[in-house]
Amino acid sequence: AASATGGSGAASATGGRGIAVLTGEKGTVEAGPGGICAVTAERVTWIVHEDAVLIQRWKQNGVWQTAVFIPRENGLKTGARVMIERGRIAVS
Repeated sequence: AASATGGSGAASATGGRGIAVLTGEKGTVEAGPGGICAVTAERVTWIVHEDAVLIQRWKQNGVWQTAVFIPRENGLKTGARVMIERGRIAVS
């Protein structure tokens, strides 16, 4: 497990079934096969592994929102760097 709690932090848990956690804004997360990236920031860069997922929570108008990203359902490949912003894949 790895965590990054400051602004612009980075957390990687690249071993099998690892958990990478990010609570600061504008950070980067990465988890290996079977892993989970857990984020409570409005914007994050995700280094994708096809067999991991990203769960994002952010507050909008005082209400907590949740989004789950599963690489195969989103057409994402291992190694891709993807910007996630408020539950959506940001277009660069």
